[in-house]
Amino acid sequence: GCIARDLGLGRCLAAAFGEAMGAALLHLAMHQLARAEPLYLAEIWLNDLWLPAALAGFDFSSPGLSRLMDEVGRHEDGRQSFYQAWMTARRHPRALIYDTTSISTYAANLEAAAFGHNRDRDHLPQENLALVCDRADGMPLFCRLLPGSVPDVVTLDVTARMLRALGLRDAEFALDRGFYSNANIRDLLLRGHHFTIGVLLGCKQPKELLAKYRASLNSPKRSIFHEGRCLRHARDTWTVKMGRDERGRKLENRTVEAHIFLDPRRHADCAASLDEKVFGLEDKAAKETFADVGRARFWLKENARRFARCLGVENGEDGTVSVRRRPRAIAARAVNAGYQVVLCDTVGRDGVQVLSDYRSRDRAEKVFDMLKNEDGQRRLRTGLQAVAEGRVLLAFVTLALRAELENRMRDGELLKTISLPEFLAHMGSIRAIRLPDGARLLREVTKRQRKWLEAVGIPPPEL
Repeated sequence: GCIARDLGLGRCLAAAFGEAMGAALLHLAMHQLARAEPLYLAEIWLNDLWLPAALAGFDFSSPGLSRLMDEVGRHEDGRQSFYQAWMTARRHPRALIYDTTSISTYAANLEAAAFGHNRDRDHLPQENLALVCDRADGMPLFCRLLPGSVPDVVTLDVTARMLRALGLRDAEFALDRGFYSNANIRDLLLRGHHFTIGVLLGCKQPKELLAKYRASLNSPKRSIFHEGRCLRHARDTWTVKMGRDERGRKLENRTVEAHIFLDPRRHADCAASLDEKVFGLEDKAAKETFADVGRARFWLKENARRFARCLGVENGEDGTVSVRRRPRAIAARAVNAGYQVVLCDTVGRDGVQVLSDYRSRDRAEKVFDMLKNEDGQRRLRTGLQAVAEGRVLLAFVTLALRAELENRMRDGELLKTISLPEFLAHMGSIRAIRLPDGARLLREVTKRQRKWLEAVGIPPPEL
């Protein structure tokens, strides 16, 4: 409750949905954060809380919660008002827009569900999620459900337009390398969107850039410092072929900046790990007796799997068949370990800033993972689109609470010693018991609990 008050979440929810519904959503989000349980179990947990007067008699039963989610999902104006109020409360910060992730559904009749590229590798129809976060601290600002079959480039443009309508104008896309193609970069440039995007190293231009800078990146002159690690950095131009416009007229090619990064420690670790793995497989194969080449190749397929190309089958002069490592193949596999190429349309950006924006995707992925897995959102089981929309808004409120708590733990240096789930587990043992006369008695709060609460700026509970 203290974190929600400091953030102004309760005020934003009450302004958008009314006092009772707003308080209900906030308390359900607290349940999702504290317990990470299915929503229908919230009633049991809430019965032990001292609820505000606005929730007196509120129906938290499973049917009641389904009706609540349906009402929230149908209240499109309310959801947009909430996001607008929330961005205002956050003072319209600079934002990063992350490309979508998929949520599978068992409900084939869900309105926007469709088969598409599924990041969880589920053979199920899906809906996609787009997430917008504060560039400074990762706080979620906006989230929306998208049809599962809509191309990402279309959803990015619509999301950007929605954000401008909600008052958030300073936003940039942070996209992973799976989104990269010349056509997508071309469309982003034509639509005027700013972006930071990773590139697959197997493409022609990154190969040329790595060949050009591979030697110089070994020099400490190229060193930069990012989040406690020394990396190497180089900058060059990248040509985007613009093709022709709708009238068939040839467009002039554009250039963006390419940032080439090398993590020397990761490169060395990956190379050493690959060597150890291949040597281990070779040693294991030496203990086998192969009747012919076919048997040896089958053994490689079954045991080496993704490392199979680093090993080869040889016929000895004495007629024996053996498995040997292939040094050139090993070197080729490890050659690009620790390298990254990141494109940025803004000229002159500092390499550390570019890498920070791109790697902030890792934080967003953790947020997505929490939304899908810890909050029971990994599979949508409802067949009603409105209920799905309501569940996503509830998950978003939970994400905001979690992000603030995690930031406070980081500032208080708690994350160095405990995880957020461990913190929540210890705080969950702070309970009040009801006495026969109806009064409540707070159980003892330990010294450790008080210390942790102080570190995150939450006063110890009192009755």
